[in-house]
Amino acid sequence: MIPEELRNFIEQNCSGKDPSDLIMEVIGKKIEQLGADADEVLAFVEECTKGPTLEQKAAEIERKENERLAFIEHLEKRLAEVKSDDLDLYNTIKLDLEADIKKARSVYSSDSQVHKIVSALEEEKVIADEKLFKHKRNKKILRYALILLFIALFIGGYSLFSGKMTISAKPQTTNDSLMDLRQKFYSCKTWEDQLQYVIEPERVRPLMEAYYKKETYSSTVNLDNDVNIKRFQGKNHVIYKVNRNYIVQTDDGYKIDWEATMEFNPVSLLEMRNYPKKEFEYRGDFWQKNIGNFNCIYLGNQSCAYVVNQNSLIAKRLNELLPYGEGGSKELFLKIKYNGYSDINDYYWYHITEIISENYSKY
Repeated sequence: MIPEELRNFIEQNCSGKDPSDLIMEVIGKKIEQLGADADEVLAFVEECTKGPTLEQKAAEIERKENERLAFIEHLEKRLAEVKSDDLDLYNTIKLDLEADIKKARSVYSSDSQVHKIVSALEEEKVIADEKLFKHKRNKKILRYALILLFIALFIGGYSLFSGKMTISAKPQTTNDSLMDLRQKFYSCKTWEDQLQYVIEPERVRPLMEAYYKKETYSSTVNLDNDVNIKRFQGKNHVIYKVNRNYIVQTDDGYKIDWEATMEFNPVSLLEMRNYPKKEFEYRGDFWQKNIGNFNCIYLGNQSCAYVVNQNSLIAKRLNELLPYGEGGSKELFLKIKYNGYSDINDYYWYHITEIISENYSKY
């Protein structure tokens, strides 16, 4: 065990640099005065010289503190949102809120300030969950009541005018249109035939051609089982995600977003390493990971990315969007560039310069 006095002296004079003969002489005298283990002390000296400088240590401490303060500010914002009684907002942020609480419990488990906010968040979350449950139950009751009213009116109207009325064909619903498009798209015998159902076919044609030169074209026609449809607003269009298919609502009807559906990346992470500092667009399922006490965005394949300015809007938004740890992931469309390889942690590092979309579609 190295005495604290000697440990502090070594860190002050040997961190990130080789000690002078004078410093080593002083260390030798302190070993004798304090009765320290010489081998252990010399090993600690070598460890310090290979480690970061005092300035680098101070910068890392400052970075972590700024990150902590930003997270606390984010938690306080979440607390205000939960207490606002806006149930639609709460329903939207609920999953992200649970991820924030999980991160606070794991990363800042010993931080009393964070713990205090999280405790308040969890209390307000219980109240909001109860309100949300009652709200959904009331909406369901109202919906059933309206359905029963509609049925009663329809039966009454039909009985009154059955001798005169003619029954028109039922209009096709949005879900029917989406399923019909997928059926036609996957029934195509060639990828060229699929172009008629794809958004921006002339731009996408060379991408599909290059892709299917490497990959064998195939399609599945039976698409009716376990269908999950999600609707959301893209950058310029309403987008539907039908299982893994991205479908864009255009003025000309619904179109398949082939790039988003295929999770298409024109350049792989491996190929980017041949063009350092050049920006590329890249789609993927990402989550946050801690590597050597550094929080980064895990891209897969021993690759990680980060934003140079941790206080930027991009960094803050990524921190809000991405879950921490392998328990989940988030689809994103980013602009990144290769920065280099680190033999310290055996990872390839990339810079994130832009969030193109918070899903796979650019539309």
